Amino acid sequence: MKKIKLAILLLASFSFAQSQDMKGMDMTKKEQTQPVTYTCPMHPEIHATKPGNCPKCGMKLVKEKPKAPATPVVKKKDEMQMPKEITAPTTYTCPMHPEIHAIQPGNCPKCGMKLIKEKPKAAMPQKQDEMQMP
Repeated sequence: MKKIKLAILLLASFSFAQSQDMKGMDMTKKEQTQPVTYTCPMHPEIHATKPGNCPKCGMKLVKEKPKAPATPVVKKKDEMQMPKEITAPTTYTCPMHPEIHAIQPGNCPKCGMKLIKEKPKAAMPQKQDEMQMP
């Protein structure tokens, strides 16, 4: 029984000593730092390693944001793809002249009223008393 206790004690002290002696291992995290680059806000093709002025326009160079490493997106081929909803472009119409349609807000060319967003035809509820055609 004494030999078993002695063996356990030696084994425990040996493993503790081994865990404390990790001089060869570097446990600090090393961040991969990218060098700081400066760029012109008006000319993004201009890059410099230190602050200064843009050679084209003379504006002060600003720090460029670090680029995130690109991770490729892997799509599974067996994954089912849902079709994307097709949204109709927003159109604008005159409240007084419904025949006037525009793709951007503005004023009606006939009366000068402000054009309003036209509701999509699918979103317009049908009246109950109307007959629906197949």
